[in-house]
Amino acid sequence: MDYKPIEKISDINGDIISDVWPDVLADVLENIGDVNTPATAVREINIKISFRPTKERDSAETTVEMRTKLSPPKPNSSLVLLANDGSRTTAYSRHHEPDQKDFGFDRGVVKFPENTEAK
Repeated sequence: MDYKPIEKISDINGDIISDVWPDVLADVLENIGDVNTPATAVREINIKISFRPTKERDSAETTVEMRTKLSPPKPNSSLVLLANDGSRTTAYSRHHEPDQKDFGFDRGVVKFPENTEAK
């Protein structure tokens, strides 16, 4: 096995940083492009290189870690209806059907379709 002086970061652990970089960067860019995350939140890529020398100090084990700090999804709130039948409570959530007419309940406005007769 050939050894050479470590003169640049790519000399450590067989240039693992360059090998892993595209995947790590892709994770960050995907998170930036995710509309469910805050647009201006800071994302980070942290590279940690550790050296663990032997007692004799004649060699050291190197470890390279690459970690990302991404933005979590924005909070999303909704209304849940609760019903108690005396023995247990059940929660009901509203499901939006793509073809369902919007009556404005979420905005506090109720608009009924015109020409609708009460039954």
